Amino acid sequence: MLIDEIMNTEMKVAMSDSSVHEAALSMYCNQINSMPVVDTNDRLVGMISEENILFAMYPGVNDFVAYERFDFEVIEKGYTRVLNQQVAGLMHEPGLCLPPAMPVLQAVSLMYLNNIRKVLITEEEKLVGIFTTGDVHRALFETGLATRPFKRDKDTERLSGWRGRHTH
Repeated sequence: MLIDEIMNTEMKVAMSDSSVHEAALSMYCNQINSMPVVDTNDRLVGMISEENILFAMYPGVNDFVAYERFDFEVIEKGYTRVLNQQVAGLMHEPGLCLPPAMPVLQAVSLMYLNNIRKVLITEEEKLVGIFTTGDVHRALFETGLATRPFKRDKDTERLSGWRGRHTH
């Protein structure tokens, strides 16, 4: 099984020249915490995350050393300043990117070694998809269902009894 057989091609992306406000709004509305950033040619140029946005507001270590106290309410008002910046100014490197023709188990091995759960899939520097460990689990589960129909047996009864005792 190859990555392109199970990757997600429906992605929310931010443009590098768009405002942080637009990216933050898209992340909020879509309940995601990060987005790939592309340029006008759809080339992957970075990632923007909630952390990038929030860290841009935080005082740095040197600020803590230089000042005894902070007015965090004033710092929160600086959020507007951050939102007016361009995404390109806050984004970070995209990290590990993989090709769509890579075998799934090879990709998962690389993800495991790098302690990551999602990677961007690129072809000739263009973003073509996103691949997560959840995609692998779904694909394996669906394959398993196709070859072995679900039926209630002693194991599922035991599991449901365990859940009933441990989910109060």
